[in-house]
Amino acid sequence: MALRGTNDSSLDILIQAYLSAGLVASRALQIAPRSPLGLARIRVPFSHAEASDGGQHMSGSFKPWFEREFPGGYPVDLFANLYARLHGSPVRVRSLVEGLEPGQLVRSLGGSWSMQRNLGHLIDLEQLWLARVDDFLAGRAELTPADVENRTTHDADHDRSSIGDLLDQFTQVRGLFLSRIVDLEPQQLGLTSRHPRLGHPMRMIDSFLFVAEHDDHHIARLIELRGLVVSQP
Repeated sequence: MALRGTNDSSLDILIQAYLSAGLVASRALQIAPRSPLGLARIRVPFSHAEASDGGQHMSGSFKPWFEREFPGGYPVDLFANLYARLHGSPVRVRSLVEGLEPGQLVRSLGGSWSMQRNLGHLIDLEQLWLARVDDFLAGRAELTPADVENRTTHDADHDRSSIGDLLDQFTQVRGLFLSRIVDLEPQQLGLTSRHPRLGHPMRMIDSFLFVAEHDDHHIARLIELRGLVVSQP
C-alpha cells in the first residue's frame, strides 16, 4: 500500500485530476458576484460548534462539527484516493483566497472567524494530526485529545499574518503530514486507538478521513465567506 517510490503513475494522475477539479472551481469563483450564477448566490451553510468562529455562523442548516459521526469503515484499498484529497486541500484553499483584498480576508462577519482565521485554524490542527499518527504507530490506547476550545487559534491572531505566509505554512505543514503517511502499509492503516471525544475505537485510515472532513468543513466556510465579502464591499 505504500505510495512513495512507486513506478505506477496512477496516484499522480489521481492527484492531478483532483487538483484540476479545484482549479475549475476557482475559475467559477471569477463569475460576477451579482449575476444569477454569481458567487453571492453560493450559500454553503456552516456551523462549527466547537468554539471556532467564536460560536457564530452565517447560516444554520450545516451540521455542527461536534454533531458529526464517524462510524468508520473507509476501505483501506482506497487510501490513494484519500491521500489525493488531503494533498489537494492547500490548493483548494489558495484558489478561494486568490484575488481578494487584505481587508476582505480579515473581515469578520457576524462575529465569525475571518477567512484568514479559518485558514490559520487548519494550520494549527496539523500538529494534532501528526501526534495522532504517532499514537497509532506507538500502540497507544487513546488518541491525543484536541483542544476543543481552540485556544491556539484564538491566541494566534492569524489576521495579523500575511495571506501569503499562511498559505505557505499550510502547504508546508500539510506536506509534513503527507510525508508521514505516504509509506504506511495496509496493516498499519488498520491500527486502532480510541478517539477521546467520540468515545469509540477509530482506525488510522478513518482518522485520515476525519482530517479530510475537517478540511472540507472549513473550506465550505471559506466558500461562503468569499461570496459574502465579494458581494458586500
